Amino acid sequence: MKRGAESPESADDAFDALFRREFGPITRTAYLIIGDWEVAREIAQDAFVQVLRHWKQVQEMESPGGWVRRVAIRDAVRTRGRDARRRSLLRSTAVGLVGESEPVGADVREALLTLPRQQRAVIALHYLDDRPVAEIATLLGCSESTVKTHLSRGRAALASRLGEEVSDEPR
Repeated sequence: MKRGAESPESADDAFDALFRREFGPITRTAYLIIGDWEVAREIAQDAFVQVLRHWKQVQEMESPGGWVRRVAIRDAVRTRGRDARRRSLLRSTAVGLVGESEPVGADVREALLTLPRQQRAVIALHYLDDRPVAEIATLLGCSESTVKTHLSRGRAALASRLGEEVSDEPR
């Protein structure tokens, strides 16, 4: 049966499966960009509202999860850029959802939040979400060389802030 010919029940099931599979990781990525769990959840929820609005087209895509992730990342980067005051709202003892834990230590989180938003997004996606350079480039709508530049600069800035040596290991 062709994907577009699915019954409403199976389309609902496909959306539900996408939501269950992607909501947590997308929320975590948004958190690493934004630094606030509540805002990250709102961004992920808004991205899924967009998926639902465009579900007929999105479900036909090769990677519906990639589409919703890209929507969320763009919104997170825009939100972070518009609201620089979020840095002061960071809580040192964030209370997350049940089963949600801090993905990095407080010192790394604070250092990550000092990076420019594109470097922060690239570092979060590559090192904390384990995404390959090519996928990050697609998600952020930039070239692979731009992603590699952001990785290199972000890694150097983090090493400097954390007092560690930077290695130029390609991943």
